[in-house]
Amino acid sequence: DEPFLRDTGLTHPEPRIREWAVRLLGEGGPVSDATVDRLVELARTDRSPAVACQLACTAKRLPVHQGLPLALDLADRWSLSADPSLPLLTWWAVEAHA
Repeated sequence: DEPFLRDTGLTHPEPRIREWAVRLLGEGGPVSDATVDRLVELARTDRSPAVACQLACTAKRLPVHQGLPLALDLADRWSLSADPSLPLLTWWAVEAHA
């Protein structure tokens, strides 16, 4: 259920729960603008590289008007750039919407 995942899963203190909430939201088809806003906020603030990588994967699956802003916010996260997967996953998300 999208509101449950958005309101409970994305705010859970455990990074693995947030990661799975992002994944499930991205695999469930179109999401609401409220959910995209929450995903963008997570992309700007979450400290977990695993959550950021899943956000990049989800950004690729979303429609361009939702996925591209999410991917671009991830690209600005220099604090997570040392993760070996995040730069490439973010590039794939941006490329998918180019």
